[in-house]
Amino acid sequence: MPVGACARLRPARPVRDRWDIDSNRQIETDPEKSSEIEVRFVAEGPRRTRGELEHRNLERHGDGWEAHHDAVGPPGGWARGLRRFAHAVESAEA
Repeated sequence: MPVGACARLRPARPVRDRWDIDSNRQIETDPEKSSEIEVRFVAEGPRRTRGELEHRNLERHGDGWEAHHDAVGPPGGWARGLRRFAHAVESAEA
């Protein structure tokens, strides 16, 4: 579903999901080579949901993992993507 199509996200209970990916952001089944992305959504009230994202174990990508770390770090990377997601959800609710 496109991000703009999400009008409301209100989980009744905490929701979490996890992906194991390689340095090209593709699914990686070997845990020795994959970093992990975990996303959690926690209801904080009837009209508020907190989203948490953790990207860990980037060093498992091997040589050059620091460049991947820098690419997903601030000010771009995950922070930029999450701001865009929040803006799309806010716009859909307006």
